[in-house]
Amino acid sequence: MRLLAESEVFVLPSGFEGLPVSLLEAMSTGCVPIVTAIRSGVPEVIRHGENGFLVPVGGIREFGDCISTLANDNSLLDRMRQNAHSTVRNRFGIDKMTSAYIDVFERIIANQYVRPRGNVLPPPGLDGIQSIIPSFPLPLRRLAWRFIARGR
Repeated sequence: MRLLAESEVFVLPSGFEGLPVSLLEAMSTGCVPIVTAIRSGVPEVIRHGENGFLVPVGGIREFGDCISTLANDNSLLDRMRQNAHSTVRNRFGIDKMTSAYIDVFERIIANQYVRPRGNVLPPPGLDGIQSIIPSFPLPLRRLAWRFIARGR
């Protein structure tokens, strides 16, 4: 968090994420996020050009362009830093999150939630043995990942 507090920009070039906690932490310190426009929770948080930038996966040039834009426009940088911080404070603050979790738990209890069954699709680009490892018991998962890591 200390390093984030000293930074102005947060770059996340991932090809697959859910809703990264690191993104929310960076925004909470006022870092402007420059992140890939992946199918996940990221586009639900980032409003392109307002509180961060969304770039295509693999868009190295676009990442550079966004950094350059912020480096050359202090008023834009300041405005986006404030907007990033406000987004996290207003949408993901402790009171909001606690209330949201309580709502979810109450709905589950009231409706006697039954977990859906079916196949879970692996993340894009994850195939073969790597796509089924998450269903293995933990000791077997650790062994499989170690085996795969040695093969690279």
